[in-house]
Amino acid sequence: MATAQTSVQRTRLRKQLRGFVILWLGITFMMGACTFFAIFWVLGETGLVGAASGRNFALPTSAPTQAVAIIPTALPTQAAQNAQPTGEPATEGAAVAEAVKSTEAPTQGPTNTPLPVSNTSFQPGIQVQYSLDMNPKNEDNWMREVSQKLNLRWFKHQVRWEDTEPEKGKFDWSILDMVMTSKNTFGLNIMMSIVTAPKWARESGANLDKQGPPADNADYVNFVSQILKRYPGQVQAIEVWNEENIDREWSSTKGLKAENYVSLLKDTYTAVKAIDPGIVVISGALSPTGFNDGVGAWDDYIYLDQLIKAGLLNYVDCVGVHHNGYNIGPDVKWDAVPPDPKATFRGPFDNPHHSWSFYSTLQTYANKVHWRMVSKSCALRNLDGHQLKIWVVFLKALNLPMITPCKSKLITLFRRLT
Repeated sequence: MATAQTSVQRTRLRKQLRGFVILWLGITFMMGACTFFAIFWVLGETGLVGAASGRNFALPTSAPTQAVAIIPTALPTQAAQNAQPTGEPATEGAAVAEAVKSTEAPTQGPTNTPLPVSNTSFQPGIQVQYSLDMNPKNEDNWMREVSQKLNLRWFKHQVRWEDTEPEKGKFDWSILDMVMTSKNTFGLNIMMSIVTAPKWARESGANLDKQGPPADNADYVNFVSQILKRYPGQVQAIEVWNEENIDREWSSTKGLKAENYVSLLKDTYTAVKAIDPGIVVISGALSPTGFNDGVGAWDDYIYLDQLIKAGLLNYVDCVGVHHNGYNIGPDVKWDAVPPDPKATFRGPFDNPHHSWSFYSTLQTYANKVHWRMVSKSCALRNLDGHQLKIWVVFLKALNLPMITPCKSKLITLFRRLT
């Protein structure tokens, strides 16, 4: 009797165990299938599935992080003959090009819209890194973020000359073609910061471990001109070089000479205006170093004085400004920083210097420009009659969540400065 009961119990236990295993396997299979289809659907929607969607598989690169605040100049009063002025990019543009070395430049819609330099309102923008995997759909994702989520109309793109013309006369336009096609699709304005001379263009004996200017200005001017001819009416602003007051960016056998930079700026400005007088030309924004030995770096205030003395204001529409910003608001002067014992980074509080302050940097730049023009008994205009403005090329102080609450203060500040 006991044996029979034991046998029945074992049979029942085996059935229960078998049922549990079957149920567990079924649930596991269903969860795996659901997970697979969910991933497949999400990646398919974002254009990241290869075989299923007909698109190249690639993960998006990091999102853009740097913000730029932009104040274009007034409409120029003189124009070069036969020049085609810059227009606003088309809101519906060319088809997306393949991520290869392109042979045809992106096209653009009508160009009879107002020139960028005619808009003197406060216009924020943001710096955007091109899609490092050269996937046009990822590039579109970034441009979509700028235009539709951030509601910005401007972005900055750094053009590395050394990568685009690695050999003299031999150009690789793949990056710029992708960027320009995407920006035209979303109707964005571009400010190109054109930097980094290739090795073949550098001075003999220059330190090639650091970036530096070309031996011959004509090589840089030719490169800039090639860009404008390839993308006619599609470039709204150009920054000529970057942080030329530090030897990391301007390593030259002639040293950090302001007059040498102004010579490059003059030649570039003349060529740009001959091709398209509507393009905003911006001086290379200086680094607010807080360091000043004249060899590794010049303090930006001192170097700006040297630039102005060498004729900078005759060859720009906007004076470029960099400001990193540290732990203080955009309307706080460097010598009036309120104490903050809880601040982790102590620079602005324990070591006061103008390089900490966004307000002091912009106010001083504006004052220097204004004083120079007044001392010459003329209005705030360059030789071509263009009204001079301040253009904040790089603004690390305002991370994206801070743009909205700071905007009203920034608008007030810029109106006061300009």
